[in-house]
Amino acid sequence: MPRPGTVVASLIGLALAAISVLMVTGQLSYVTTRGTSMEPRFHTGDLAVLRQTADYRVGDVAAYRSRLLETVVLHRIAGVRDGRYSFKGDHNTWTDPERPDRSALVGVLVARVPQGGAWLSRVSSPTGLAALCAVLVATAGTTQLRRTTRRRRRRRRTMAEHPRRKAPPGRSGSSSGPARVLVALAGVSAVLGLLLAVPAWVLSASLTEPSKATAHRTMTYSYTASVRRSPAYDGTTVRSPEPVFRRVASRVDVHYAYRGSSGTITPVLRVAMPGGWHSERPLQPVQSGPTSGTVRLDLQAIDRRVRAAAAVTGLSPLQVGLTLVTEVRRPGHPSFDPALAMTLTPMRLGLAGSPSSLVVHDASVRASHSPPRLVGVGSYRLSVPHARILSAALLAVGALAGLLGWLLARPRSGGGEADLIRRRWASLLVEVEPLSSPPGHRVVDVVDFPTLAKLAERYGLLVLHWSRSGADTFVVSDEDVTYRYRTGTLDVAELDTTAA
Repeated sequence: MPRPGTVVASLIGLALAAISVLMVTGQLSYVTTRGTSMEPRFHTGDLAVLRQTADYRVGDVAAYRSRLLETVVLHRIAGVRDGRYSFKGDHNTWTDPERPDRSALVGVLVARVPQGGAWLSRVSSPTGLAALCAVLVATAGTTQLRRTTRRRRRRRRTMAEHPRRKAPPGRSGSSSGPARVLVALAGVSAVLGLLLAVPAWVLSASLTEPSKATAHRTMTYSYTASVRRSPAYDGTTVRSPEPVFRRVASRVDVHYAYRGSSGTITPVLRVAMPGGWHSERPLQPVQSGPTSGTVRLDLQAIDRRVRAAAAVTGLSPLQVGLTLVTEVRRPGHPSFDPALAMTLTPMRLGLAGSPSSLVVHDASVRASHSPPRLVGVGSYRLSVPHARILSAALLAVGALAGLLGWLLARPRSGGGEADLIRRRWASLLVEVEPLSSPPGHRVVDVVDFPTLAKLAERYGLLVLHWSRSGADTFVVSDEDVTYRYRTGTLDVAELDTTAA
């Protein structure tokens, strides 16, 4: 019957193997959290395990790939509109500026491991993996294989000199065979895991290669405002990128021109104050065509809306961010959301960035791209992230196999003295027919079997064993001396203490 420790170790091994398969196939993934946006539930260094799902709902904690931050963000889903999701950190007072679609979602939260990411970073580092492999190989594989080789040589030499007989059925009780298999598996898994871990953790996860493709979608912005003649301007029309002074102009026309694959264009104005307040509303173009249009910004109306919100929230309305987003949508194509950022103060309206921000290229098509780096041999190749997971799984399997081999090889108590000797010193014993001492040989009886085992190891011999008339005899024959031990001179409890 399997031991409880063996069953638990097997179950842990199966669970780790299943998790590794799910991660390699993309069904499960994980992220290490940092920052304070999801406090008090998440802290820096926690591990979040994610699962892909077909149903993302408002209130779920999920992760998405942020093109703005170029990383994976773990926040709570705050809303869904037109197939796009809005996210908000539990500790934040504002929603995220990005609204990713379904293709950018990584998965929904299924488990949280406090400080699991920090520990995983330490264990999965090149130093940690190398140390783990060294321990596995040095303590499990090398020692056991060395002992096995030495004992096999002794057994072959002694077996050639003495007639053997089969052990009585059900009396051997040795588990050295399965233990050796598990130890060999531990060594192989550890070596393979180390060989895979070195390139997987030394190399970066992606390559940066020149891309033959160029940005094929571009949005160009400009703005104008009609003003009366005054010392503020040389003419009666203000053109971008000049600032618009509010004392001489209250309306600004923003023009956009799109170049690329055809699609529907929807202009949306986002207004925000420092502190987290924001508002969003679609704009109706005063002039519109299939690839260009003009929207009008009423600065006085925007100012009234901001001051009303400031009166309720207590925030300062002295500096307001205006972002005009022209959402380009085409079925079957990735979304394109170019944005023009501006700053509104009581004195002026101007660009939030440099004049180059008036032209926005498709962010999904870069001058260079970063395909995943592959490692492997021949046609068997894996991406670096998957290779890291597989190397960790191989090391885990090696550790579990080594543990199971140790549990199986560990001597077990119970049974008679002869059975205990067979289990503990099975590699030294050779079952033979009853022998008589050669003429002239001196027979020396030893007081316990551990003493006989030490003599056998000292002379490089095996212990000959036979059973007759209910008694078990163990002998070691030297050139002119036969050392003998017969059962009955030492009880089982004393044998355990002596062997230890």
